Amino acid sequence: MEKILFEIEDAQESLWAEKVGLNRYRLNNNPFFIYGISCDDTVEAEAMADTAMLRFTKLIGKSGNRTIRVYSERPEIHEDGFIPVLDGIKALGCDYEGFAPRMISINIPPEVDWETVTSFLNQHELMWENGDPEYSEDE
Repeated sequence: MEKILFEIEDAQESLWAEKVGLNRYRLNNNPFFIYGISCDDTVEAEAMADTAMLRFTKLIGKSGNRTIRVYSERPEIHEDGFIPVLDGIKALGCDYEGFAPRMISINIPPEVDWETVTSFLNQHELMWENGDPEYSEDE
């Protein structure tokens, strides 16, 4: 596994990736701050001076996965009371990762309906944003 640094617009984040070719990597986790990238996307990256980390240079291919980020002012997002919501996300066919006490990044595979996931989040009165707003299934 390699760590790739993404510096896109005003955000900076590092993600784990698996090498799949010369300077090509498949992302292995969900982004929390950068836009336009999702888990399993293929990217190009180059070595950085003075560090073992790589630097993102360009997107090679979309995986079909989509990213939604959920933020809650409610403290229970990472407490036992929030487990039914997290279980519901899994039951829909998604996976997620947590960051800080009040944020999760949800990976929506291509076979899972976007509207079903967003309706579920809305029913639980959660604030969410589309982490890959320019993605289109037509690409």
